[in-house]
Amino acid sequence: MSLDTGPRQHRAPVAVGESSPLRVVQIAILFSLLAALGELLILGYRGVIQRRLVGTGIHALWMTPLAELLVIGGSALLAIALTRWGPRPSAVRVVTLVAAFLSYLSLLLMFSALQRMAMALLAAGLAVQTSRLVVKHWRGFETLLRRAF
Repeated sequence: MSLDTGPRQHRAPVAVGESSPLRVVQIAILFSLLAALGELLILGYRGVIQRRLVGTGIHALWMTPLAELLVIGGSALLAIALTRWGPRPSAVRVVTLVAAFLSYLSLLLMFSALQRMAMALLAAGLAVQTSRLVVKHWRGFETLLRRAF
């Protein structure tokens, strides 16, 4: 007994193309906030659940998102500027790759058990896969951005 209900209809892939600068900045902000949330959750877990001395005060609640936004947002703006000259890859792809790499790296750097090169390679691999996922499912990701902002 087959569950096939008939011929499959394939949807054409959606081209990411050149997106507005606002959309690209929103991507950087989203990855910055996700990285900051991850760092704060790790710090909270270490401080509350593991009862370890974390070494950060209450100011980490506003300093962590601000620092992530400055690092990831600044590098995203640099990536936008670089995509304006030279070969024209999509700014969305480049910014997603850079922002995801820095987000993953900032989370991985919180663990001292891994070597730095392993952290960088793991963050690069995760960033490539995240960038591919975003480009493949661009409509859904764009909907997420619209709802988030």
